[in-house]
Amino acid sequence: MKYLLIKLFIVIFFVYIQCEITYIEVKYPLKGKRSSPNAIWPHPQQINISNDLLYIRPNDLAVYSNLQTCDIIAKAIERYKSIFFPPTLDMKQPLSNLENILQNLTLNVKGNIQCEKYIELNSNEAYNLTIKQKIALIEAYSIWGLLRGLETFSQLIYINEQNYIVINSSVDIIDSPRFRHRGVMLDSARHFLPVSIIKKNLDVMSYNKFNVFHWHLVDDQSFPFESKTFPNLSRAGAYSPDHVYTLADVADIIEHARLRGIRVIPEIDTPGHTYSWSKSMPELITVCWAHGKPHQSIYSIQGEMEIFNPSESRVYSTMDTLLREIHERFPSNYIHLGMDEVYDKCWLSNPNIRQWMIDNNILSTKNLHKYYADQILDIVRNISVTPIVWQDVWDEQVELPPGTIIQVWKDSSDNIEFSSWASYLNRAANEGYNVILSSP
Repeated sequence: MKYLLIKLFIVIFFVYIQCEITYIEVKYPLKGKRSSPNAIWPHPQQINISNDLLYIRPNDLAVYSNLQTCDIIAKAIERYKSIFFPPTLDMKQPLSNLENILQNLTLNVKGNIQCEKYIELNSNEAYNLTIKQKIALIEAYSIWGLLRGLETFSQLIYINEQNYIVINSSVDIIDSPRFRHRGVMLDSARHFLPVSIIKKNLDVMSYNKFNVFHWHLVDDQSFPFESKTFPNLSRAGAYSPDHVYTLADVADIIEHARLRGIRVIPEIDTPGHTYSWSKSMPELITVCWAHGKPHQSIYSIQGEMEIFNPSESRVYSTMDTLLREIHERFPSNYIHLGMDEVYDKCWLSNPNIRQWMIDNNILSTKNLHKYYADQILDIVRNISVTPIVWQDVWDEQVELPPGTIIQVWKDSSDNIEFSSWASYLNRAANEGYNVILSSP
């Protein structure tokens, strides 16, 4: 028997090591015309460039600015030098006595413009980029326009087949963004992202001229955001002590984004997506019932404890304190309040909440959702912050305060009133709301 088992193990092991990973289907390169090495993305509003080229000598290219003392511009110049001339590439140095060599790059802000500390929604990001007579010039009405122009300039540079760094000898670009808000959302609550990875995402955003980092900070799965006022939220709610964004981490990420002309908009999603809060503040969370018993989970439908308990006054005092801290630590005047995917059946399953609804003449969970949203929106109004919400709360016909931004993320499969993206956005805009379209 012993030898039989050994032989069986050998056979299984042999079969195992003969296995290989293979593809499901062959993936060929995408069809179409390959972009030129100096293609610009996003495509500028107006562009005229020559086919003739100038050489660039990395050690000799001078970069000037009339805002050289501005930290954002000074650091951008240093940062982009390593992008213009990657140190790992095998590049030839053209002879210094050649005539067709780009001599310098000048960054010029028009008018009496100061070194703004943070980019805003209405910041002017337009710029003009010209190259003529071996001189490159980027002009803008703000430092943010200079940053976008620098990015475009970096994309014009490439290494030719002879391994020389070159750029077009005649360039005339007039550019400005089509949309004021160009954002990317990262969810670092469900899947923790190290600070270094978030920074790399911010770098990639700047290469594509995005200007908003929507940071989904907390969710059911974890609470990685370290709060000064409620430190136990991350101590108990994070995946581990190593999966926490400390005060220094958050400040570091905000600074990294600031230097690249990116706003950081934090999202604290409530009343749903709050299970991680229950690890340290169970009194805030609704206990779900089933079959006459509390703390009953129904797989794939509800957990033992779900959304915030809107009948609990401590919910609102906690949110008031936390949102004030968020406003203090994040320079943006916008806070994303979430308010999506509220599982109201947990509310209805709880006899205490049902009685509270009767006592307060709240006749439906839609009205209960409205009650909660009104309290949170009042808090945000009192701290002079503009709220952003997912469309769900507007679909529930909650009256949102003027200036509220509605973020649209669902389509006809989720919303029976939906007919088209255009009609949905127009309806919201006609009611006076600004709108962010996330995923058409």
